[in-house]
Amino acid sequence: MCYCALKALGAPEQHLRLNDICFLLWTQSGGVKQSFEVVGNPTGDVDLPRAVNPPPEKPLGSGKGPQKHKIPLSSPDANLGVHIANRLVEIGCTTCFAVPGDFNLLLLDQLLKQPELDMVWCCNELNAGYAADGYARKRGVGCVCVTFCVGGFSVINAVAGAYSEDLPVIVISGGPNSQDHASNHILHHTTGLNEYGQQLRAFKECTCCQVVIQHIEDAHMLLDTAISEALLRRKPVYIEVACNLADLTHPSFARPPVPYALAVAHTNTASLEAAVEVCLEWLGRAVKPVLLQGVRTRPARTRA
Repeated sequence: MCYCALKALGAPEQHLRLNDICFLLWTQSGGVKQSFEVVGNPTGDVDLPRAVNPPPEKPLGSGKGPQKHKIPLSSPDANLGVHIANRLVEIGCTTCFAVPGDFNLLLLDQLLKQPELDMVWCCNELNAGYAADGYARKRGVGCVCVTFCVGGFSVINAVAGAYSEDLPVIVISGGPNSQDHASNHILHHTTGLNEYGQQLRAFKECTCCQVVIQHIEDAHMLLDTAISEALLRRKPVYIEVACNLADLTHPSFARPPVPYALAVAHTNTASLEAAVEVCLEWLGRAVKPVLLQGVRTRPARTRA
């Protein structure tokens, strides 16, 4: 049924993947209430969504879910978790796929305070990862939030797939308490070691940037660094947030933060001219040339 539905939507047969099916199931179950088109961002070459015929907005507090309160950017309540949510909305990622766990519960509580960020709860981390993969294909960037180790290791297969497909998926994982690193404790839901870098080392193989937020002072810088790398390099990134920091405030969050902006990537003019010259020379000598185009020749932000 998923295959037929995707074909009806005009999806090319070679693009029918598990992540597309997961994303389709999410949309058909009510996850997406409107259609979108991708537009350019003047601050950089990043695809951001624009609503087409958006439905009327519902008042805050309507429905069965908990009421969400708009937290001003300059509010003292704008803590680390709220700042992460604000940054996601700012780059056009208005949906976060998540699986709750004891290491990310406090962080999820803060993400829920951003009314423009929809939280989609998944039955397991692998499904959440593939849904974020499909969302990134449609909207330009996706996000998945999991707990430490037991959740991170579960989602890593989907993240590796996003890495091979040049998709910017932001992986946010809860982490151990920042005070546990010197305690020599063996934590539950881990591999049983008294050092907590095993998940970070695993994600180094399938993400282009990894940051671990253990101090509130450098959280703002590390978060923006990871997001920028994801959008510039079109690859997944890994952000680990210590479980005791998510509701802490800091002057970089309490006052109006610097608006997010992405530097424009410039092509090396000399390299481009040299490549074009060689290609033209080769084509000029050929009688019946055959061009085999690889996946790396297509920008990841291109949409069919």
